[in-house]
Amino acid sequence: MENKNRMVLLLRNSTKKQAEKKINDSGKIEYDIPLQRDILTPWAERQGYVIVKEFVEGGVSGFKVSAEKRDALIEIKAMANRGEFDVLGIYMSDRLGRIADETPLIVSYLNARGIKVLSYTDGEISSKTHDEKLMTYIRYWQAEGESIKTSKRIKNAHEMAVEQGKWRGGNPPYGYRTVSKGTLNGKGRPIFDVEIEPQAAEVVRTIYRLYREHYAFKGIAKYLNDNKIPTATGCLWSWTQVQDILHNKLYIGIYELGKSSNNVRAVSPVMEHLIIIPEEEYNAVQELIKTNRKKPSGVRPTVRGSQLLTGLLYCECGKKYTSQTNRTVRHKADGAEMYYERNTYRCGSYRNPKIGQCSKLPIKVETLDEAVIHDVKNFLLQTDIEKLLKFNDNGIKRKGSCFIRTVEASVK
Repeated sequence: MENKNRMVLLLRNSTKKQAEKKINDSGKIEYDIPLQRDILTPWAERQGYVIVKEFVEGGVSGFKVSAEKRDALIEIKAMANRGEFDVLGIYMSDRLGRIADETPLIVSYLNARGIKVLSYTDGEISSKTHDEKLMTYIRYWQAEGESIKTSKRIKNAHEMAVEQGKWRGGNPPYGYRTVSKGTLNGKGRPIFDVEIEPQAAEVVRTIYRLYREHYAFKGIAKYLNDNKIPTATGCLWSWTQVQDILHNKLYIGIYELGKSSNNVRAVSPVMEHLIIIPEEEYNAVQELIKTNRKKPSGVRPTVRGSQLLTGLLYCECGKKYTSQTNRTVRHKADGAEMYYERNTYRCGSYRNPKIGQCSKLPIKVETLDEAVIHDVKNFLLQTDIEKLLKFNDNGIKRKGSCFIRTVEASVK
């Protein structure tokens, strides 16, 4: 079109709470921003623009999310390269982004390809001249500064709430539930408090008791799943969920802010009404966890495992087998404790609620290793080893590496 009237709209807000949730035709959740659309659509039509495409970023921060990770901006740049539109329409200039050393470059990128950037509230945003580049940079430098101030205010508010023993929002850990006692915030929305959920609290006590009885994280998860005890969302337990419960200080009435990122910023006073586990029991479990660690804190354990066939086995369902060591304790007649270890290969999806369950039972390491070693020995006895050492599959002379690869292939 010669009159350059093709427009693409970009709608964005920073949090999903600001967006309107809806279900699309394929049954997936999407976040819409109808308020910006209702303003921009007639605005574009009044100026004679034809909207060729609309991009919606519901719950995408223009300050925390880089442009190279925003699908909408990636596609807008691609359309600009192909010459598929002439104007980018946005509600406010900061809808494009709030990163001072990045967002001005997006404007320059579009301008260099003949694309105008028009804002409903701010007019045209341009980097065509030297002065315009400076003004555009200052605009987004200010937007970034506002985001930094907002982030700091929210951070300080959360820290103050925790230090005062108030729940700062979100879903509470397993064993608790949120309740509204009629208190409203400045926007008229209910302020939720947290209280103990009796039935789930008994499960938490069971988890702590089992660990003191020398059950491992995975053993406790298996115990809960075998006894048909669901998680808060109705799924199967995983060992990481058990580990989180055993480390969470809220069960002794102390709320820590930032613990998940190993950067505790605020600690609440002891909240007696939230205590599920006595402090002495909690501390004893923490000491037991330290004692049971195979590796010192901060040392990453091996990913492949120490068993012979780790990383080489695949289950019938298509998932890879992993090696696992189960440790159990048995009590002798005289009261002495005996520890036993059982090494197994297990399908990666066995009893894993995140990736789907597999019914294939674990296989003892000794049983499978002996069978594979037996087959490998028979293979070697029936193979002309001299030829195997000298030639690869293409008939080219080679040393022992070919022999090793062939053995590995037979193991798989």
